[in-house]
Amino acid sequence: MSNLVGVGLLLFKGDTVYVIQELVRKSSDFSKKPGDFSIPMETLEEGESHEQGITRLLKEEVDDTNSIQITKPLYIGHCSYTGTKHATQAHLYVSWLQHWDGRDFSGSHVGIEYLPYGFISQAELLKKGRQGMEDILRLVELYAEF
Repeated sequence: MSNLVGVGLLLFKGDTVYVIQELVRKSSDFSKKPGDFSIPMETLEEGESHEQGITRLLKEEVDDTNSIQITKPLYIGHCSYTGTKHATQAHLYVSWLQHWDGRDFSGSHVGIEYLPYGFISQAELLKKGRQGMEDILRLVELYAEF
């Protein structure tokens, strides 16, 4: 069984969170399926730190045009899943939108792996989200209590 380690970003605007809609299936047991809604998430590359992964995630899945400014991402914890093919660990970060010039978010992988969807409520994400979103949002609740 292989181990997959990745990072995810909960990007908030007020009390709404930015989500993407997946276009392709991934091979892991807790896979992304076309049509699923998710927070931006990336598997870390060999030797890549969490911070480097978040920087790449922002460029690939959120915005590569510098149309936004966000607060420094803060680590809030991780979620782990064990399937038949992979053990997956997602390290989660939270950030807030500080400035946005109004342009559509456009990461370098738009139309290839995902489509930008926009900001939705956490309740809507629970309804539309891919597997694991409930665990991720539970971490946000725990973080907010501190």
